[in-house]
Amino acid sequence: MYYGTISYADPHARTIESSRVDPGSTTGLRVGGILAATPETSVSLGVNLGFVGNTRVDGQPVPGTDGVLGTLQIGLGAIVTRSVMLNLGGEFRFSGNVPNFRLSLGVPIRF
Repeated sequence: MYYGTISYADPHARTIESSRVDPGSTTGLRVGGILAATPETSVSLGVNLGFVGNTRVDGQPVPGTDGVLGTLQIGLGAIVTRSVMLNLGGEFRFSGNVPNFRLSLGVPIRF
């Protein structure tokens, strides 16, 4: 199974110490795939990209505030019992000012 998401965020400008600060908008793209390795396990691989525009102060762009943020996601899912699943994932930076890595553990339970 494949998945994809497109997102857009446009933060509101505000006044800070009598200066008008307008954060740059961000366009996001997330794509990936999930593969059932066995009837009880699955693996996933995905990429998250964020394209950030320049922040402007009093209408002037601030150098170095734009860029591309990128992470690679790798995951493993396993059915433990009929009602419990275990999801283990890792997200690793390859571009931009984001954390170097993030690990996640999920335990979905069906009642």
